[in-house]
Amino acid sequence: MSTPAIHFLKLRRLRFEVIHYEHLEKGAEYAASATGFPLERTVKTLVVRMDPQAMPWCSFRGIASWT
Repeated sequence: MSTPAIHFLKLRRLRFEVIHYEHLEKGAEYAASATGFPLERTVKTLVVRMDPQAMPWCSFRGIASWT
């Protein structure tokens, strides 16, 4: 499996670990529960395709709020 975030981390030789879980529901709270990680240690990634040449993305901690 590869995502833009994984590609970014590999290119920069940063240490990371991909945790797989059954994706039955969207969101950091579900991901934290499914993996057994605390919500504050869960990172989700948002990728936006603006055009074929640009795909900005950001990772945010599970406790981030969009309110």
